[in-house]
Amino acid sequence: MADLKQLKLPKQISNTLNSVNKTISENKELKINVNSNIVLEKDDTLNLPSISNIFNYEDMRSAADSFALKKKYHNEKQLNQITSQNVDIKEEIIFLERLRYETYGSRPFKGIVKNIENKWLKRLEILNLKKQKDSKDLFYFTLTLFFIDFVNGKKWKLNNKYLKNITSKDNVSEFFNTLQELSQNIKEQKEYLSLSVDLLRIIFPSLEEENKPDDKNLDEGKDEEDFNQQENQEENQAQKPEESQLDDSMHTPESDTDNDQSSVQGEEVDIEISDQQIDDIIKSIDSYRNLSQNYKTLQTNL
Repeated sequence: MADLKQLKLPKQISNTLNSVNKTISENKELKINVNSNIVLEKDDTLNLPSISNIFNYEDMRSAADSFALKKKYHNEKQLNQITSQNVDIKEEIIFLERLRYETYGSRPFKGIVKNIENKWLKRLEILNLKKQKDSKDLFYFTLTLFFIDFVNGKKWKLNNKYLKNITSKDNVSEFFNTLQELSQNIKEQKEYLSLSVDLLRIIFPSLEEENKPDDKNLDEGKDEEDFNQQENQEENQAQKPEESQLDDSMHTPESDTDNDQSSVQGEEVDIEISDQQIDDIIKSIDSYRNLSQNYKTLQTNL
């Protein structure tokens, strides 16, 4: 008898979720099945896993509600148009768009607001376990927290500690202003997506932008590049004449000897070294050894 009830339970849950979500989405074709190992969307069908220790009834409700809100308030063509132009931040754009339709669509329904918020809180728990080591995880954490506060009427200020973690002094103001504008446009998907890209590019610049050459270097040939390089070297020498003079005056004993030998062709040159010079060389070697030993001792004591 217990086994029979367990078999009927997924069907009962499916019927309940289908009834609610068809009303929310105003889509009679919407269908939810509880027969999968993962949460899987396909066209107008959402497949959910059975209730378990890691996926409870609240998770089912929040996943089903999010799917229904997506079908009612989301335009996939507009999203694809933006992501195709920003492939490197595609996942982040999709994430922000999900926050938009979940926030905007759940407003009239207190129960759905609670379900969606539970989903967001669970995401925060998972990201907390990962300690947001990755910059993208830190972004997901910060924006989820922002929208939780936004839904509950809590406004962030420029000096918010979470904003400081994800931005720098140079761009925190721009990021904050763009984020405020983003949250004010959750009704209009097209404008929201455009602002999403602006927001993401503040902290995730495009590779093309990072590697973009200076305008003056465009369409320059190899000869002109070589000329510019030589000109830069000459400018550096002109700016630091003392270094040039220092280089001219520095000669090693080996180089001096080579110069002397090259000036005397076919002749052997005898170099006499006095006893005093030999003693000086030995003293310098001993001094170097002592210096090396003292340095090792210092490292050991640190």
